Parts: sequence; C-alpha cells; structure tokens
Amino acid sequence: MVSVKLKQRICIISGLSLIALAGLFPPWQHRAAGTVYPRFPADLIETASAGERQPAGYHLIFIPPPVRYTVIGESWLQKSIRWEPGIDFSQLFLIWFVIAAGTPVAVYLFSRGKGSKGAGEYAHERARDGE
Repeated sequence: MVSVKLKQRICIISGLSLIALAGLFPPWQHRAAGTVYPRFPADLIETASAGERQPAGYHLIFIPPPVRYTVIGESWLQKSIRWEPGIDFSQLFLIWFVIAAGTPVAVYLFSRGKGSKGAGEYAHERARDGE
C-alpha cells in the first residue's frame, strides 16, 4: 500500500479545489449574435458578424455577464451588434488540463522526500570531490 504524506494530500486537495473553483468561476466570452439596424424594419437583421467572439472575464457560473451592444456607424445609418454571453469552454478545458497535469507533478515532487537527491545535487558533489 502506498502511504500518502500530508504534503501530498494537501497537493491533491488543492488540485481538486482549483478544478472546482475554475468550474464555479469559468471564463466567459461574448459572441456576436447578429447585427440589428434599429432605424429600419425589424426583419432586416444581418448575421454577417455572427461568430465573432470577445473575452468577457471570469464570472460566477450562475450569474453570467450581461448582454452587450456595440453601436457602429453614422447617426443616420447606425447598426447595433448584440453580444451574447457564453462560457469559453476551450479556455476552461485548458485551465482544467493545466491543473490536472500540475497536481501529479507536485505530488511526485513531495513524494521524493528530504533524503533523496536530485541530479543537480549529485553533479554538485562530483564537482566538489574533483571528479
């Protein structure tokens, strides 16, 4: 049976806590839902800018950032772009991957203990002994 030291437990609990925290406060993005021309009839909705994305920061998963509007153009021909919020899953999965990859590395580093020496320490001893 493998014995888990206190520092290793702290690393594992910290890693799991960071994953949960990243899921509770995920990265959000605003996605352009379409362009609306407010001075014309409502059926003139253009979706040419649909798919464009902008970061919206980190927010609680239950309270997304508000919908934004950007007004572009001259006063007689303004168009308003509606930006709808959504979770940036690619960035969230990247954050989870980094945490999930870093946690075992930290556990391994704490498993070596004080008695084991790294390659750098051996090289330092050989240089000191004149080898």
